[in-house]
Amino acid sequence: MAFRSPVTGIKLVRANAKGGLFWYCPDSNGRLLTLVMAKHFLGQDGAREIWVRADLSKSLSENPCPSCAKPMRVAAEPGWMGGGTLDVCRACHLIWVSGEQHDEIPKPDDLIVKGDDTRIGGDSTLVSDAGREIAKQLISEDEKENAGLFDEEPQGFLKTIPGFFGLPVEAKPRVLGATWASWIIGALCFLVFLMTRNSEDIVQFFGFVPDEPLRIFGLTAFTAVFLHAGFAHLLSNLYFFFVFSDDVEDEMGTFEYFFFFLGSCVFVAGGEFVFSGSKSVPHIGLSGFIMSVLAYYALEFGRSKIAFVIPFTQYFSLGRGAGTFLHGFRWLH
Repeated sequence: MAFRSPVTGIKLVRANAKGGLFWYCPDSNGRLLTLVMAKHFLGQDGAREIWVRADLSKSLSENPCPSCAKPMRVAAEPGWMGGGTLDVCRACHLIWVSGEQHDEIPKPDDLIVKGDDTRIGGDSTLVSDAGREIAKQLISEDEKENAGLFDEEPQGFLKTIPGFFGLPVEAKPRVLGATWASWIIGALCFLVFLMTRNSEDIVQFFGFVPDEPLRIFGLTAFTAVFLHAGFAHLLSNLYFFFVFSDDVEDEMGTFEYFFFFLGSCVFVAGGEFVFSGSKSVPHIGLSGFIMSVLAYYALEFGRSKIAFVIPFTQYFSLGRGAGTFLHGFRWLH
């Protein structure tokens, strides 16, 4: 697909750089970056903030998107990035940077010298000896490590099945040690469900009732965790629990994780005692502790990739006003 400069209208030239491809305008020195490339040059935090600001922005740029030709959004940069503005097309995952901004992003003048016979990325752009060496280094970088938001599916057929039911999948699971506490908690939930068969009397007796927080010497704050209202409730809880809990236990250590479990149960019960609207209804399930696990996971493993399956529709231009739509699914990381 040929991109055209939103400023001059001329065809953009493709070039390879560390982490992927980008496009530039030889006349204006403007550069078109994918979100992946923006993360590389502007940093993870910078690209993320620009993306969020573009989502919240109501200002439309005069420059059309080089891909879909729709007006891009104007995203104001935070002060620590320079305080300028960038044009963003969230639909196409593209960011336009003018020639005067961000010297850390390669410009055509950095590489191009007329009269040489070396080409970058298969284009007819000529470069100098220094540019040839830079290009050689950039092209040799492993682009797969920076595949970005959209990436290949997680390895293993069994891991792809939950994704098609809208459940999260760890894209790159870590190598873990023994996580006995997580397996014991999960096994107890399953065994208790099989033994009680969702008995209303057992739920009423061992569930946590906010009106009676100290019943059975306060032990219902812990016994309620192992009770579930049905098989779907149990299965969904155990899935989220086993995806994230083993990482948390491996990071903490089993001994510390055990006290983390006890403290979370007390904290959840306290929240139900204070905020519950149904004081006489027993609260059961592992969900409260899972929220604690997710909070710890998000804080400790903020750079982990979690994958979801989403449907997508993409338009391909066939020229002369004709085109076709491609429908399918892709993994969102």
